[in-house]
Amino acid sequence: MAQVSAKSLKRNSLFVAIAQMWRMGSRFLLTPLIIGKIGIEGYGTWVLLFSVCSYVGMFNTSVSAAYGKFTAEYDGKNDYKGLAEIITSGMVVIGGLGALGVSIVWLAREPLLRIFDVPAALIPSAYPSLAIISCALVMRMSAGSVFQILTGLQRTDLLYKLVIGASTIEFVIGLALLSKGWGLLALASAHLIGEFCSTVTAWWLCRRICPELRLSPFDVSIAGVKKIMSLGGRFQLLSFLSTGIARGIKLLITFFCGISSLAMFDLAEKLLRLGKLSSGALITPLMPAFARLHAGNDEKKKRELYLYGSKLVALTAAVSLGGLAALADQLIVMWTGKEYPLAAWTIRMLAGGQFVWILTALGTSSLRGKGTLRMEMTYSIIRATILAVAIYPAYLYAQYAGIVLAVFVSRLAGSLWFLMTYSRQEGAGFLDYCRSIMFRTVLIGVAATYTTTALLPAVYQWIPIWSERWRAGFVVALAGGLYAGVTVALIWFGNFSSPERQYLMCRILPKQAKPRPA
Repeated sequence: MAQVSAKSLKRNSLFVAIAQMWRMGSRFLLTPLIIGKIGIEGYGTWVLLFSVCSYVGMFNTSVSAAYGKFTAEYDGKNDYKGLAEIITSGMVVIGGLGALGVSIVWLAREPLLRIFDVPAALIPSAYPSLAIISCALVMRMSAGSVFQILTGLQRTDLLYKLVIGASTIEFVIGLALLSKGWGLLALASAHLIGEFCSTVTAWWLCRRICPELRLSPFDVSIAGVKKIMSLGGRFQLLSFLSTGIARGIKLLITFFCGISSLAMFDLAEKLLRLGKLSSGALITPLMPAFARLHAGNDEKKKRELYLYGSKLVALTAAVSLGGLAALADQLIVMWTGKEYPLAAWTIRMLAGGQFVWILTALGTSSLRGKGTLRMEMTYSIIRATILAVAIYPAYLYAQYAGIVLAVFVSRLAGSLWFLMTYSRQEGAGFLDYCRSIMFRTVLIGVAATYTTTALLPAVYQWIPIWSERWRAGFVVALAGGLYAGVTVALIWFGNFSSPERQYLMCRILPKQAKPRPA
């Protein structure tokens, strides 16, 4: 039986960080190659195909959270027969819904691609790519349930080892097929092969770690379907809202502003996800940990986990997002080899809302671990309502910039409402939460960002006249070191009191050797 411990949380967070760094790194390396091979419109079409299929994947997103919660609970009770009944029932039902959904998408493929004005030259490769992505999605929605079983067993480290393996396979095969001129088909085929290999390995690992859990299609039952859908159904509406917002933004940008604007927004979102990397590594293992603490009615540990986790997440998010905002133009040139000012502006515009949005993940992890979704659902409805009301007038006023502004406002306002409501529910004042967790980290991030931005002109004077990519890389290295130094100083003197600094110095510096007696 898996146990929640500081050791398991540290291990899981470490592997989450490594896996996300590798996954993001492989995709970062692949993105400029994709743009170089099939152009910015081809890259935008690839993003569009995934966005369309993601609407079908909403069914899996909701039930996946339920898989993890049920695994954590039933493993604690050693009830593996009951767990097998629930997991297998979910696999069959959700896999069937996925197959039905992608079939509808396939039948509607022609009008869909025409509505979003996909270039005619890309249509012949877009159709089979859509079919391949659909196959990978159905596999993830059925057999892929085993990934969440590993999470519920407190083995997030193994899950993310599989993510590393799948990303490596996808990168190597995608790179090879792109060099052969396969275009969109190269990316779709590599994605399918990576998903297949990781799913097969996940099944093998699950059998080794928990041999008592045996999944069989004969375990499907009406009772199992009711259980998974009773909780998964509550997650379902939430998934529709969250995925509908995320993917709907991309579809609206494509519809109103074109494929190229979608590519700019996606480039910015990729870099913002990079800024979320360190904080995401801290957040990911928390949902099953909260589930076990809720099951044991350990309110004190739950509150401590929430508050300490929030402090760490706020600090890491502020530092990483501030660095992205300060060096957005240089990072994009270093990454893609070209200047995309619109993508850099999008990063700077969304960074503040992204910071507050990240902080809500601690509360949502606790709520999902408890199986209570009303507050999170209200939060998603508020975000969706603000976005729905604001996005079209904002577009009429400022086109693409207006849409990005509407996204920022919806994320910021909705996230502040959630933090205020959750803090009150936990018995802590929102102002105390802001003062102890948000304000200092925001000031540190803003001060370091503006200091680095102000010193960038001086940094450029030290740089030889090289190619744009090398020049940008040198700026990132030099200014990034400057940003890191300023941030460390601000954190050391602004985030820690004098007694805390003395305590940390005693912990960091080696102890002096005791003098030998005469």
